[in-house]
Amino acid sequence: MLGVVNADAEQVKQWLQQANIRHYICEHCHGLHLSELQEREGVVDARLFVEEDGILLTTMVCPSNSSSTLSRPPWMPRCNCWMRARNITG
Repeated sequence: MLGVVNADAEQVKQWLQQANIRHYICEHCHGLHLSELQEREGVVDARLFVEEDGILLTTMVCPSNSSSTLSRPPWMPRCNCWMRARNITG
């Protein structure tokens, strides 16, 4: 049985590199954005956050239906982190 691994951000980046998963660190949220997942149809944002008690994976998607496909509006940045921070601080 495998033991519990306490991973930090550097360890997670190393695992992503070893698995050939393209990613980048966002300057706005400091999350590890998963490029390939973000390029999938309907996915607006996909990030990993390394927290004290674990790793959080978030994925924001736009729903679609048979009559029309919704996508990220052109004015919406790939990462909407700065929008949230701006709304909270003023």
